[in-house]
Amino acid sequence: MPATQENVQKAIQVIDNQRGGGGTELLPAMQRALALPRSDKELSRSVIFVTDGFVSVEKEAFDLGLRQKIIYPKFIYLCGMEEMSIELKKSFKSALQKMGIVERRAYAAELCDTYYGCSARKMEREFGCSRQMIEKGQGEQRTGILCHDRLKDRGRKKKNTIILV
Repeated sequence: MPATQENVQKAIQVIDNQRGGGGTELLPAMQRALALPRSDKELSRSVIFVTDGFVSVEKEAFDLGLRQKIIYPKFIYLCGMEEMSIELKKSFKSALQKMGIVERRAYAAELCDTYYGCSARKMEREFGCSRQMIEKGQGEQRTGILCHDRLKDRGRKKKNTIILV
């Protein structure tokens, strides 16, 4: 729908006329939004969910969004939260584990900056991530320079053993 002044006013009117009550039915709303046809496949689609209460199916909703490729963890913005719920932390941890090391550092740094006031120590305590990994990700974000580790070069090196008889 084009964002004309008339359409914006209609949307504001619809929101103003809403009256809350009962539970937050997030999963059916997500499924309905996903089922809407796209007018142009070349355009990006933004889906925004607004709720005034606790969502008990947080993990299921997050998983559905990841499966349908409408949720990318680095683009999730939560407003008005005092603290992350346990289920959301589990979802973020799961997303971190599924990423490659470079994107994991970037995502951990972003989570740290957004939810933990840039404190890698707090993030390490809450998520069990390495503080050095988080700080490296923050440095990469700050400088724009990505560090590509050569993990195969770490540890003990094989030695050639020559036995003379």
